[in-house]
Amino acid sequence: MRKIEQTTGRMLLSYVSNRPLLLRDDIYSFQRLTAGAERGVSITLLLASPGGEIDAAELVMQILRDATAGDPKAGDLEIVVPGAAKSAATLLAIGADRILMSRGSELGPIDPQYVETVRGVPMMYSGFDYLRAYDAAQRRYRENPEDPANRMALEQFSPARAETMLNDLDRTRQIAERLMSRVSGVNSTRVTATLLDRSRYLSHAQMITLAEANDIGLTHAEHVDPQDPMWLMYWRLYGAQRRAAGSDKKVIESSRQTIVA
Repeated sequence: MRKIEQTTGRMLLSYVSNRPLLLRDDIYSFQRLTAGAERGVSITLLLASPGGEIDAAELVMQILRDATAGDPKAGDLEIVVPGAAKSAATLLAIGADRILMSRGSELGPIDPQYVETVRGVPMMYSGFDYLRAYDAAQRRYRENPEDPANRMALEQFSPARAETMLNDLDRTRQIAERLMSRVSGVNSTRVTATLLDRSRYLSHAQMITLAEANDIGLTHAEHVDPQDPMWLMYWRLYGAQRRAAGSDKKVIESSRQTIVA
């Protein structure tokens, strides 16, 4: 990490998680890592995460933007995606001034996901799927309220839960548009609508490559040759941190501090 900082002249941070999610508890780690940063510093964040809480992503971005703020000169923020930065991690990435991607790099849709335990097995599903099924059950019940099957199907859904999901969708949209509002040349409304488009992204795990990212309007996503010496250094760092994280930890690191959570 020190060698990369010496080469780029930028502060380097990393957040690498193979499985654990981005949570509000991670905010403290980013506060620690940026506490001694020079005002107006330019920051590179190496990011690999399956996703997590959208509010955590917004708060992390706020911490990073505060660190880069300066007078008279402010630094910029770039995010390096060596592997997968999905869901809430995509939300974080799209708010950077620049996203660096190469072979195997991927972003993903940002529609909210929920976990429900069925017969002891955790099942993840999209809020869109729940709302669509709820609408279909309501329609069938209105068409034939005397049919016991229609009534039983409708009773499987919770109006309060559906309302929460609608609010979560609105909140995700607001955060995405707000984060991208600082990025030059990006139509935040269009990009957000596309990343939330269930008809385009049929699965939350669907891969958004660099070409796809550029196609939907993420013009600040840039290609890096996989043989570029700097990219190879990022890749070596990423590999070491993946091994340190294992399957149940996350590594949040600077050249001066390492936090394993």
